[in-house]
Amino acid sequence: TKATPIIVLKDASITIQGAKFTGDFEVLALAESDSFPALLGHPWCYANNVDLWFNK
Repeated sequence: TKATPIIVLKDASITIQGAKFTGDFEVLALAESDSFPALLGHPWCYANNVDLWFNK
């Protein structure tokens, strides 16, 4: 079951350690530093203490 996003970022561009990701992101949760989302089978990014679901 997919989590309900807090907010959706449309056509966002996010740079993580020099790698640029562009597309629609869903903010699923405000994560704790020792907490990671269980998004098995889906690409995802962890940045700025926010779990981002990469749709594209």
